[in-house]
Amino acid sequence: MGTLCFDKVWDMPMLKIRYPCDLTPSFESPAYRNQVVTMAMLAKQMEDGKVDIDLPVQTYLPDFPKKKWEGSDVTITVRHLLSHISGIRHYRKKEDIEKKKKSTSDSDFKEFFCQEGCESVTKALEIFQNDELIYKPGTTYYYTTHGWTVVSAVIEKITKTPFDKHAKRMFQIWGLQNTYMDEHNPIITNRGRYYRRDKESELINAPWVDNSCKWAGGGFLSTVDDLVKFSHIMLYSAQQPLNSNGDKMTKAFLKRETIQKLWTGDKATAAPCWDSLYALGWVVGDPFSHCVGCNSREEKVVWHSGGAVGASSILLIQFPPKSDSSSSEKNTDTSNVECVSDQHQKMNDGKVRGIVVAMITNLQNASLTPTAEKLTQEFAWMMDS
Repeated sequence: MGTLCFDKVWDMPMLKIRYPCDLTPSFESPAYRNQVVTMAMLAKQMEDGKVDIDLPVQTYLPDFPKKKWEGSDVTITVRHLLSHISGIRHYRKKEDIEKKKKSTSDSDFKEFFCQEGCESVTKALEIFQNDELIYKPGTTYYYTTHGWTVVSAVIEKITKTPFDKHAKRMFQIWGLQNTYMDEHNPIITNRGRYYRRDKESELINAPWVDNSCKWAGGGFLSTVDDLVKFSHIMLYSAQQPLNSNGDKMTKAFLKRETIQKLWTGDKATAAPCWDSLYALGWVVGDPFSHCVGCNSREEKVVWHSGGAVGASSILLIQFPPKSDSSSSEKNTDTSNVECVSDQHQKMNDGKVRGIVVAMITNLQNASLTPTAEKLTQEFAWMMDS
């Protein structure tokens, strides 16, 4: 486990009763974290040879409807789902796009505020599985929470366990003691309240929602402590440092080559003015540069931000620069993240190097990226210690 260098909380999880915030409240940790955690669950199955992500979805879900694009049959693979290039819709249907109905955020769609739960993943699939595709699979990045519901169905099939039960088991294995399914009925100690701003920017309560129809893409509760703990598990798996005898310090959850697959961006997700690529459940590159081909990046990162009803968040892991980097020539290829520099690999001092920034706020549509950037800059010196 890495060293916790800085933790800080601001404001209050329950404004009306003026309950001061500490590090224990289980704020909703929206879409981004669910996907990186769900990806870790599936990655283990990949290592065990139980799933091939390049096979059609119907290999594992025979009843999932086959799709067409412009009259021709098309194939959606599990990889397409993991990188948001499946063409499956998000909250906006194709007919809404064709009618040019404008939308600025998830909060413009009723599904975002769903209060009718799903008793199973199969029931959740019924919400969208028969709808038309937005894009041809494998060609265009289009973020979709529903796509990760399909991923959870695949996990159910290969583990022969309901997704929520499998997720709870994995939380225990990882030691995430304050991470839960976002179930309405159970009493969860220190569960925070959620807020948003109205049209006049006044702070108001966020409406209650039921996230059981999108467990894998936006239905977990957690704390920043657990987010950091999970990130350390991923970071250790990526680097797997050796002690002075050249032996691994302890067994990692995933193999290093598996992490490398998770953190290799898909070039089909490239977009103008965005200096990152979507990988398998993670974004790789620099979330702060926003300039394709720019030469300003030394450190590489994997990250994911997210938003939910009454909550916003970001999780970021930054790695040391490669030892062969120079001020005149920076590595700008986001398709593959070097998890640790050659220099650090040779040190074999048993240290894992990198910076983890985890932020959760119980306020909808809050921009956390600038603060995350400042924190990584503030503690960048520690990667060389």
